[in-house]
Amino acid sequence: MFIFNNEGKFLYKNETKINGNHLIYSYLLTLIYTKNDTCYYIIGYFDENFYINLYLYRYDNKTNKTALII
Repeated sequence: MFIFNNEGKFLYKNETKINGNHLIYSYLLTLIYTKNDTCYYIIGYFDENFYINLYLYRYDNKTNKTALII
């Protein structure tokens, strides 16, 4: 995943796989909320059993780090 600011400047890169050994049918990345230097977003996907998996993340622009919230 790559994160850019509103001017197109590159801010963050993450190559970690979120799906482990699951067979993934489609991904969803949705921005939820932004405030000051922090944004919250959801990554979701359907697994091989057609269960939806949703993960809430926080990205902090000051520290250039993401954190899994839920």
